[in-house]
Amino acid sequence: MALILKGVRAVDPQVDLDSVCDVLIEDGKIAQIGENLSVPGAEVRDMTGKVLVPGLVDIHVHLREPGYEFKEDIHSGTRAAAHGGFTAVCAMPNTLPVTDTALAVEYTKARAKEVGACRVYISGACTKGLKGESLAEMGDMAAHGAVAFTDDGRGASAAIDGHKPGYGLQGMRERIAMASGSVQAGPRLSGGFEVTASVPYRDVPGYGGPGALAARPANRAAVIHDSDTVD
Repeated sequence: MALILKGVRAVDPQVDLDSVCDVLIEDGKIAQIGENLSVPGAEVRDMTGKVLVPGLVDIHVHLREPGYEFKEDIHSGTRAAAHGGFTAVCAMPNTLPVTDTALAVEYTKARAKEVGACRVYISGACTKGLKGESLAEMGDMAAHGAVAFTDDGRGASAAIDGHKPGYGLQGMRERIAMASGSVQAGPRLSGGFEVTASVPYRDVPGYGGPGALAARPANRAAVIHDSDTVD
């Protein structure tokens, strides 16, 4: 069945589109974009004042499964995301058990395939059990599909600054590189690295407080929960 969205503001930076127009949808796919579109028998909806954009992506969600299904689960969380226009989400690892092994990653992948209403990407824990003491097997998790690693707002400086061979940021890089071969990392945050970790800002050399990294584009790091930081 054909559907025409009339007078919608369509925005898609990838094709340099930002205009008020009509959009024809056939068999669930966009078939035509233009003005004064008309198809016999098509359903027509007045979209004046509405905005049509590509599917949004939320890189920090809590699906809570397994272990905390009384709060949320993959079925309900992905449907809430899809209802709000999000076609992909990245689930945090603070589940029970913690997503700190390849087996846990595979569980979430299987459940998302079974009941998910949008794409689900998986973040693994930086440290075992989110305890900030020893690094999790990030290489294994990356090999099984984890796309990011975080302790989700918990300090991981004890593990990241470890002094034993194979630990610390160098060990973190080696574990992931063994699986992907694509991770580039320096020894410290001040030198720039591409592994996201949750570290109290006062433990990061050269950080200087909330917002300081924003003015230093050479540092390829993602600082989360910055607005929650209390000195």
